[in-house]
Amino acid sequence: MSLKKVQLLAWLGLCLGASAADDFNHFTSVGELGLTITNFGVIGHGYNIEGQPSCLYKQYSDLDFEQVEHFSYGGLWIGGVVDGEPRVSTSVMDGTFGGEGWEWNNVPTAQDRAGAILTRSTFSDSPNFHPNAVSHQDFLMSFTDTSRVVPSSGEEITNHTPLGLRVDLDTHAWNYSYANAFTILDLTITNVSQGMDPAGQGWTIDSLFVGYWIDEAVGNFNLNNYYEPGRGGWSWYDNLAGIVLTDDPSPVLGDSIWMAVGYDADGDNGYSESILGCRFLGGSAPHVGDPRHIRPYANSWIWNRDYNLDFPALVMPSNEEGRYAAMQVHPNLGDTAYPYGSANTNSWMMLASAGSFGHLLPGESCNAVFAIGCGSRDFVPEGEILSGLERLQRMAAPLIANTTWARIAWDGEDKNRNGQLDPEEDLDTDGLLDRYLLPNPPPAPAMAVEVGDRELTLYWKDTPESFVDPILGEADFEGYRIYSSLRTPGAQGTRTLVAQFDLDNGIWPNTGLEDIQVRHSLGVDADSVEVQGQWFRYAFRMENLLSGRPQGNWLSVSAYDHGLPENNLPSLESAVTENWVFVFPGSLPAEDSATRRKPGVYPNPYKGRASWDGAGPYERLIWFTHLPSRCTVSIFTLAGDFVDSFEHDASTYQGEDVQLIRDTRDQVSQSGTGETPFIFSGGEHAWDLVSAHDQAIATGLYLFAVEDHGSGRTEVGSFAVVK
Repeated sequence: MSLKKVQLLAWLGLCLGASAADDFNHFTSVGELGLTITNFGVIGHGYNIEGQPSCLYKQYSDLDFEQVEHFSYGGLWIGGVVDGEPRVSTSVMDGTFGGEGWEWNNVPTAQDRAGAILTRSTFSDSPNFHPNAVSHQDFLMSFTDTSRVVPSSGEEITNHTPLGLRVDLDTHAWNYSYANAFTILDLTITNVSQGMDPAGQGWTIDSLFVGYWIDEAVGNFNLNNYYEPGRGGWSWYDNLAGIVLTDDPSPVLGDSIWMAVGYDADGDNGYSESILGCRFLGGSAPHVGDPRHIRPYANSWIWNRDYNLDFPALVMPSNEEGRYAAMQVHPNLGDTAYPYGSANTNSWMMLASAGSFGHLLPGESCNAVFAIGCGSRDFVPEGEILSGLERLQRMAAPLIANTTWARIAWDGEDKNRNGQLDPEEDLDTDGLLDRYLLPNPPPAPAMAVEVGDRELTLYWKDTPESFVDPILGEADFEGYRIYSSLRTPGAQGTRTLVAQFDLDNGIWPNTGLEDIQVRHSLGVDADSVEVQGQWFRYAFRMENLLSGRPQGNWLSVSAYDHGLPENNLPSLESAVTENWVFVFPGSLPAEDSATRRKPGVYPNPYKGRASWDGAGPYERLIWFTHLPSRCTVSIFTLAGDFVDSFEHDASTYQGEDVQLIRDTRDQVSQSGTGETPFIFSGGEHAWDLVSAHDQAIATGLYLFAVEDHGSGRTEVGSFAVVK
């Protein structure tokens, strides 16, 4: 076992033995970036929690090759000078998982931050809704570097001289289609050294720098599963770290951002074509007059190696002085001085930092804001003559665009980034500098679904049409789009655009909304219809839906606006997860069907595995179809031996007795947008081919009996299993 793996296991063991307040199970789930956040300064979980994202993008894609993990773990570094001595407090660093490097510990600091992670949301239907929420998913926590031992274990933190700091960390994530690929880390850093000083005076911390160290390890677990025995082909050593210089695809234009990035060098045959970035967004400090003087830095080195013959300037810092110096470096980015290309792949570390935040007196606070973001890699022709820096800038263009939205969000009304509210910047005329402002798409409409026999009718309300964008100050609704899960298996993309309807106002395609109004689509003499106790203005029928899939067929109606092309603002669209429903089309209950059919099974025969099956013995299923509303289904061998039975009730059935459907529900429940409906047709029931004795059934012919609780009638049938 490698040294790195031994250290990772030691780190996880320390976590598991920690106090109840240590929290490493929260992760962002509203957008496409799934990032684990802890309340002790660490981000990611070291690839030690199977089924939970560490830094996963895109976490809700239906395409395996798009689900890419980007780093195992990362952590906060803060450095400063006390009495002429450099000190750096780190939550994790090369080669240490516990003891030295494990220097931030959660602490209760206020009534609503009792050591644990507090969750808030701007979603009005979320159980975490809070009027003070900033984003669709906020995490709030606090931790300090003041302890010389790990509180959970009593282990001494060697070589740790505390700066005497408390950090209040707020993280923010959104599900907007243009802002779902990043998480903002907003740190308020306070000098609390007076609590450590026997005289109660504390000390001044000079030349403060703040940053995040990241062990980037980009790969796709669907291709090389780190959790499989033997690590499934996983490699730590096929990555590159880099620095994106500007916020423009060309390195000679735009603002200097010095964003640290990491990526898999060869892309793993298309399964790891994604890039990670850590970007400084801004901040403020009491003795720095203009926040634009706080500059970003980026650095990189090979894991746990304090020498580098190929790139001698890129070496791991091995002590406090070295770590403090590493946070203030602008490395030479020339082709011979910096690693570009597959010849230089390794286990590279990233460090994104910013400073100086000047000095902090006891009791004073400063603010530092970073974004962790991801993006797909842009294709750059191999034949094009570019320097390594230029090629990296071009490749990272989507990441640059994604993290630029993070910067726009943080800037809010402060358009010139001078830290002051200038008169022309006060959008809401409240006299306050408001941050975290993003153009809002119209909200997704409320929906309802009525299921027929392999068909459905989708209903939705017209409330998005009156939505006023708080930034633009006008109602800019343009139209609706209807999406579903992929209707063509194996097709590229994550969803199918079923239909689009927009206002007839000169903006393409000018379909008008008449075809989806219930008066036209349903042929009723009314402007709206009542469904499930609510009134809806629009309806859309869908037929010949795919059946049998354990993840169902998800459906969504999004609303989008016309954007503001003159200000380079694209049309904005609500997220498909905001109102999606999962529908399991199939037969209606036998007594409700227009043509009653005998109960049956599909696929029949079941050959080895169906296309929807997973790898495990509990990750497969067949469907019993044309069932009565309430019945008992019993399964027997051809010899008459009992195999299994289950009760079916169309009014309550949710697929809970099959793991594949449960897994889908669990994943969807993490989206954070409230309760997601799962709608079944009522005449079908899934079975996982596992006997009542918890054994996978063997190849053979099986009999089944369906006892109708309403009529008392019993019908029989058969199905075959071929392995």
